Amino acid sequence: MSEYKLDPERLELAKHLAQVPFAADLASRVGRTPGTVLNWEQGRTNPPLSTLTRLADELQTDVRFLTDSRPVPELQDAFFRQPRRNAGWALERFGAYARLFARFVEHLGTHEWSAELERIRRHNAGNAPTVAAMNTRDGLGLPRTSPIKDTVQVARDLGIVVGYGPVASAGLSAFSARAGRLPLVVLNPAGGDHLRQRFSVLHEVGHLVMHGADDGMTLGEREKEAHRFAAAMLYPPTNANMGALAAAVADASFDSLIEISRAWRISVEALVELACAELRGSARTSAFERRKSLADRPGAIQSHYSAPERVTEIPDALDALEQGRARVGYLAHEAGLPRRYVAIMAASTAHDAASADSSA
Repeated sequence: MSEYKLDPERLELAKHLAQVPFAADLASRVGRTPGTVLNWEQGRTNPPLSTLTRLADELQTDVRFLTDSRPVPELQDAFFRQPRRNAGWALERFGAYARLFARFVEHLGTHEWSAELERIRRHNAGNAPTVAAMNTRDGLGLPRTSPIKDTVQVARDLGIVVGYGPVASAGLSAFSARAGRLPLVVLNPAGGDHLRQRFSVLHEVGHLVMHGADDGMTLGEREKEAHRFAAAMLYPPTNANMGALAAAVADASFDSLIEISRAWRISVEALVELACAELRGSARTSAFERRKSLADRPGAIQSHYSAPERVTEIPDALDALEQGRARVGYLAHEAGLPRRYVAIMAASTAHDAASADSSA
């Protein structure tokens, strides 16, 4: 009898991480029947070590992970930025990864819980997205007259842990959830350019500020609200700003919009969407004309942006440890997590996260 006991919950997580969700698919990979795999999933029987090793290979993990019985945090209020409906199993994979991410943060024990997010949530109950965004800016002491320098730091100031996940389809830019009292945002390293990442971070912050599983809203309604929240955080809809935006959308050359994009570090596309939502009269008509121009010439208008923001909380925690990030393998072993995913969690840039994922 094998001294290693397969943990059904870990098997389920590994299946989603490897995007092999069905028992029949896994059975064909390891040379067993679907019924046998179902018995493993339900904890009725335990495979021998040789089969466990093959399972680990097929699911791109290790036997230690599959047999670790320590609980992995469950997620509540999970949301995602999915601009196209082709994310498929990427969402399931991100959800499983987010649970491992929460487990690693829990294991490190360096994250300090903050009441700031809950305070802002209570203050914004029932508010429109633009109002919630302005209240969030005010609550964090961010002037409405200047751009946000670092959206990741905004999330950290709210007690939200931000990190990268494995590379997923371009249909899924980011994912957010709560694991107990821990709010987290997971970014897709292939989720777009630096301005898109800024928008994605604040989009997910918007979900965590405004939404909950029992809010009675549809997915589409939540997504629209999170979009408007992110846009208003990046470009506050003050009278002065909206006047400048109205004048900019009247310029068919896009030069004025590009100037605002450069100054506020928000994409031209997001500015146009904000104009379509907030402006009225002839200015709104101009905004819809600019939107059509962008749709007719995708990628023709190049946004201007500075260096990408770095994801810092996990890398900082690892650097503070003796030997720094050289201990990733050791920490993965301690936490009972695959080294591959801990290496992604340790990444501070999208490039580093993608490299860690591809080198596994």
